[in-house]
Amino acid sequence: ERRAKEEREAAERKAKEEAERRRAQEEETRKAREEAERKAEEERKAKEEIDRKKREEEEIANKANAAQLEKERKAKAAEEARIRSEQEWKAKEAALERGKREAAAQE
Repeated sequence: ERRAKEEREAAERKAKEEAERRRAQEEETRKAREEAERKAEEERKAKEEIDRKKREEEEIANKANAAQLEKERKAKAAEEARIRSEQEWKAKEAALERGKREAAAQE
């Protein structure tokens, strides 16, 4: 009877130790999973931040490019207006000279 009791107690201790070992292993697994999830979340956030900054830089570059294109467009329009004005002035000057010659010829 005493031997049976000792065997039972030994079996209970062994079962408790096994349960504690399993619980500790599950806890370790849970912590490792949580750490992996935390790192994955940090990496995701870092990637989002990099992507956000990249989009901002592209937006700034696009705005700068658009501003440069607009500046060039305005400069071209101003040059075209200057050329037109000069051509109109030369045409008026030529018409005035013709008018003077015709008037002189009639006199």
